[in-house]
Amino acid sequence: MHGSAREASQIRANDDRTERVHVKAWHWFRFSNYWVSIYLIFLSHSLGYRAVQEDALRQAAILRQSKESLRARTKMIGNTLILIAAALPLMGSPGPATISLASLGAAFGFRNALPYLMGIILGTIVVLAIIATGVTGVMSSEAWLLVVLRIAAVAYILYLAWKIATAPVGRTPTGAEGRSGVVIGSFLPGLGLSVANPKAYAAIGAVYAGYSITPEHLLLDTLLKFAALAFVAAAVNTAWLAFGSTFARFLEDPSVGRAINIAFAIMLILSVGVALALG
Repeated sequence: MHGSAREASQIRANDDRTERVHVKAWHWFRFSNYWVSIYLIFLSHSLGYRAVQEDALRQAAILRQSKESLRARTKMIGNTLILIAAALPLMGSPGPATISLASLGAAFGFRNALPYLMGIILGTIVVLAIIATGVTGVMSSEAWLLVVLRIAAVAYILYLAWKIATAPVGRTPTGAEGRSGVVIGSFLPGLGLSVANPKAYAAIGAVYAGYSITPEHLLLDTLLKFAALAFVAAAVNTAWLAFGSTFARFLEDPSVGRAINIAFAIMLILSVGVALALG
């Protein structure tokens, strides 16, 4: 009897201990889950904040790149305008090519001198390419070639000056031919004059070497300067031809027309003399 009571008491004590262990385990489990939940919540917030932060950094980087790109483009446009502003007075100043264009425009009209204008522009672009590629050093070593080109250019300028001085007046020219039927102001003489013109090398060389558009990108800088100076060459030479052609209407008066033609012929000869003296 007593043994059965002790066993029952022992069993109840064991059950109580087991229950207490289970309760403690359950509380511990709940406690652990509580902190795990807090950790997971903190982790999710941290990851979310990090994602937001990374997205903000990416947006800031994109904005910074956009600002830098805009600043670079603005600087490039500004440098291009500065280059053009510097090139206009140098390339557009009176010289053999520009004076010959004005003279032809006055004597024969704008349309009749267009082939000569195309030759002048293309010749100026050839000079620009020679300077940009550094071929001027090679040409300087072949001095005889420059001498031949300049002699031919001077001879043609003198011939052109004589034709302009003796061009028909008292009527509006209808063709690009003189009294002898020789075509005046054709393409090839204009091309040759530009290539042999010392003023072109001096003016273009000074602007090309003295200014940069994008110095950190050599190829792009070369292409942009080439395009800008080619544009200036086309603009100033066309302007000189248009300027000269405005005098064509005065040629209907024989005395005024003859004086204009002779004045342009003299200016043309003087421009050659100045160019040779400076070259």
